[in-house]
Amino acid sequence: MTKSRAALALAPSYETVEPDRDAYVQPLQLRPLTRETKRFWSFHSAPTTVALPGNRFAKSLKSFTSHTTEPEFRELLREYAEHNVPRPSGYADVFHEKYTSPRVTWSINATLAPAMAGGWQDSLRAGRHVGVYRRYDMRSAYLWAATLGLPDTRTYQRSLSPWKNGNRDGVYRVKLLRVAPNAPFPFNSAHECLATNIEIETYNLAVAEVIDGVTWKNTVDTRSLMEAITAVSTWKQAGRSYWGRWAQMQRVMCHSENKKWSLPNITLNIPWAHMIVSRVKMRLWENSNNALHVFVDSVITPEILKTGSELGDWRLEKTYNNGVVIRGPGQYGDIDSEFLEKMSGTAYDSPLRRNTA
Repeated sequence: MTKSRAALALAPSYETVEPDRDAYVQPLQLRPLTRETKRFWSFHSAPTTVALPGNRFAKSLKSFTSHTTEPEFRELLREYAEHNVPRPSGYADVFHEKYTSPRVTWSINATLAPAMAGGWQDSLRAGRHVGVYRRYDMRSAYLWAATLGLPDTRTYQRSLSPWKNGNRDGVYRVKLLRVAPNAPFPFNSAHECLATNIEIETYNLAVAEVIDGVTWKNTVDTRSLMEAITAVSTWKQAGRSYWGRWAQMQRVMCHSENKKWSLPNITLNIPWAHMIVSRVKMRLWENSNNALHVFVDSVITPEILKTGSELGDWRLEKTYNNGVVIRGPGQYGDIDSEFLEKMSGTAYDSPLRRNTA
């Protein structure tokens, strides 16, 4: 058995680095290793994998937020190894092993990517609100978005006119005459953004200029994509992140003792990424009448929404019977509670969470 196979045969160490085996460690443990070995990979300036002596590797545990104990994580490694992913970096790795994303020419991605925007997070009506309010979230929102089909990349065609393409849908990089305050992010705050022809019509966007765009003739069946995601028990976690590589303009950096270089993302597909995100935002917007707060795939509202058990259906997460406090995006809680139940970026026991009148 070769040294690389021998190392792979041994289970990796957990939160420690041991001889003769790979390791999974916390991010703060990973960075000092880069100074010792000099050969590593990074993303957004943070090391993700470090090469160790003896053809071994230390990887980060950061992405595995739902498997935070050693038994849970080892069970995940066992399951992923059965799908030819023995050393995963995240929950979507099995999906990308099983599903081959189409390659898109750089010219199509290059002009659209700078205007790519993420989810809608907004405190629509900050303050203390007395009455009955409900917090709903969408079931596997980003996975549901894929079930609607994705553009056929074989029929991509550049276009500068959202209004003269017959039956062809498209996504465009546009400049707006003015923001649309009643539309979701980024249309409510940015003058330059990506928008599909459907978004332009639905949100009544005042387009001043079309910088670039791409249309497609039809969509592709995504059943094989869904099968690849749901192949493992952690499909819900994969369903939140599987599309991220299609939007990933930031490159992985390779470092050695004497140089560093970047790895191109061969799965970059801005039209696909935008379609996934835009569908979730539109469904959220369609159900945000009288809403106080929206956050990616959830809404706090006085309305009663129809719930269900299928992908994309609304799920009632909590009812605030006496009222709710909205302090900002991702910051809210029951009006009767001493502390806010959610305050993004703040520790659960932080005094900043105190629910003050």
